[in-house]
Amino acid sequence: MVDLLSVKAHACASSYEINSNKIHALGRSAGGFTTKIHTVTDALGNPVRFILSVGNVHDIIPSQDLLKGIKNAQILADKAYFSEDNIKFLIKNGNIAIIPAKENYTKDHSRFHEQNFLKKVVKYI
Repeated sequence: MVDLLSVKAHACASSYEINSNKIHALGRSAGGFTTKIHTVTDALGNPVRFILSVGNVHDIIPSQDLLKGIKNAQILADKAYFSEDNIKFLIKNGNIAIIPAKENYTKDHSRFHEQNFLKKVVKYI
């Protein structure tokens, strides 16, 4: 399962400097500074790996780095992770992608009820 949690952070929490060359996973958006925690869990909800990204970057951008090395699995994710390139990447690695394309896309509800569980795991982290 793949999902993310967006976290608000105050700029001084990480010694953020506007003209600094330091790498921070803080992105400025309308809501202020945010960080996204992209997480992959196993079927039991145990975190397998995670990546931090800035809050103003689309969810699809770090997805292939997050899913590298995962083979022959069923990947359950929300529609933010849907793109043709991402689906091709998953299939190339022998995975089954369970990612809805859009709101009116037919979902496999027996698998998507697990997403609520994943969201709770990510918030717990």
